[in-house]
Amino acid sequence: MTNKAKVCSQEEEKQNKKQPQQIRNSQLTDFFPVRRSNRKPLPKVMKEKHKTIEEAILSGKEEGFEVKEFPDKGRGVVTCKALKRGEFVLEYYGELIDYEEALRREAIYAMKENTGCYMYYFKSLDKRYCIDATKESGRLGRLINHSKKGNLKTQSIYLKENPHLAFFACRDIEPGEELCYDYGDRSKQALKSHPWLAL
Repeated sequence: MTNKAKVCSQEEEKQNKKQPQQIRNSQLTDFFPVRRSNRKPLPKVMKEKHKTIEEAILSGKEEGFEVKEFPDKGRGVVTCKALKRGEFVLEYYGELIDYEEALRREAIYAMKENTGCYMYYFKSLDKRYCIDATKESGRLGRLINHSKKGNLKTQSIYLKENPHLAFFACRDIEPGEELCYDYGDRSKQALKSHPWLAL
């Protein structure tokens, strides 16, 4: 056998060895297609969630809730739909004012016998704010009652550089349940004026 013939036969052997491998690979991908993950990265999920909350706040829609009268508490809000833990529920809607203006208004409201207290004080980005929801508006967040074992928690959400107070479910909530959150005020003066804050 000449050198040329040897080289040719060696190349044929190499090609024959490669061929079955190629056939095996194509057969595997026919039976087991490549799986691609359809999971979204966490930053994208968080951005979509924030956008949904932003749309809900800006639209002002408050569907799936009703106002009910409760003995010793007055008006309160009940959900007509199931809510999942962590789900946006309602906004505590009112006028955003600074702390000093809030104290001034609260002193004025205290002199009016039939005016309730709908002032929500909070701190966000090291600044003290208040949402004054004293004026009747038809919005439901201002009517959510107090409970030390509430099913909602509040969080400030920034829209157009201003904080908005949003209520989120801190556990799964069933239809028919009253919505409540902890007002957090345990001062002697507050408990004397509003003994239900201890409940």
